[in-house]
Amino acid sequence: MSSVTFSPSVGGNGSTVTDDSNATTGLDGGGHRTRFVPALAQVVSVAAHTVTKAGEASASAGAAASSASSAADQVGLTTAAGAAQVALAAAHVATASSQAAAATGSVSLAGAHANAASAATATASAQAASAASAASAANTALLALGNAIANGVGAFSTDADGNLIGSYNTPTVTSMSINASGELLVVYP
Repeated sequence: MSSVTFSPSVGGNGSTVTDDSNATTGLDGGGHRTRFVPALAQVVSVAAHTVTKAGEASASAGAAASSASSAADQVGLTTAAGAAQVALAAAHVATASSQAAAATGSVSLAGAHANAASAATATASAQAASAASAASAANTALLALGNAIANGVGAFSTDADGNLIGSYNTPTVTSMSINASGELLVVYP
């Protein structure tokens, strides 16, 4: 089972989405109808958080550069003031570096979330195709059974080899079909 948790630390809402039929988190068993689009919204939210953190890192780097430039200009006034500004510039550089690292981590996590959402989409699509195929087979079987019953089964028996042998009464149904609502439509002559 695969799962994705959209952590608040990277801009998510704390929700979890799984590729199983869990009634609370799963995309299987019809859960994709209520959880797939919100999961995509969380991927967008994580990406927006990443962009915000990258902007903060860029702003901190600019402030650090400005502080360093100012410190260099002021070194001539007093050595103590110059040293303080150099220390402040170093603190800005450290802040910018940690924010850049956090933004990189958020980008990586956003990519992982996008990959998980893509896998969940593929799973949901395969399950939908399987369900459609099963429904088609069930409709075919229902029509065959309905036709046999409506036209009147005469008798069934088996031969010496175990093969099923059937005899039918005179047909009494012209045609059968299943409409979009799943109702069996029978046309009599």
